[in-house]
Amino acid sequence: MMIEKNDFVIEKSELKNIFSKIFSSCNSIYATLISTTDGHPLVKQSRVNLNESTLAAMTSSCIALGDRIATEVEQNGCELTLIQNTEGYLAIKRVSRKWVITVLADKNVNLGLLLTATKNSAKLLEEELLASIKN
Repeated sequence: MMIEKNDFVIEKSELKNIFSKIFSSCNSIYATLISTTDGHPLVKQSRVNLNESTLAAMTSSCIALGDRIATEVEQNGCELTLIQNTEGYLAIKRVSRKWVITVLADKNVNLGLLLTATKNSAKLLEEELLASIKN
């Protein structure tokens, strides 16, 4: 589990630490995916079978649509998208210009915990990205 794209590397141990924090912060969270904003999966951790390629592509579309809507209503870019469905929620958060994190949770999730876990994880990933670029 290592991300190595465009001259930066995040070590497996750092990703495990971030994923551990996501899953321990809320029992209802069952999957997370880090992908590129152009729809390519990088790494996932999931308690269920998950097609990361399809999810990454759809996540990319959601972020692009959110950006377009935010621009149209003069609210700048899309930072986080929350999708509710009959079985749970997907929280999609931009990590950087090129990365997105998607967190999936069941329908019993506390939305505040889901949003906090998603935002905190994105911040940790962004910090790791910046540290890896500087090195």
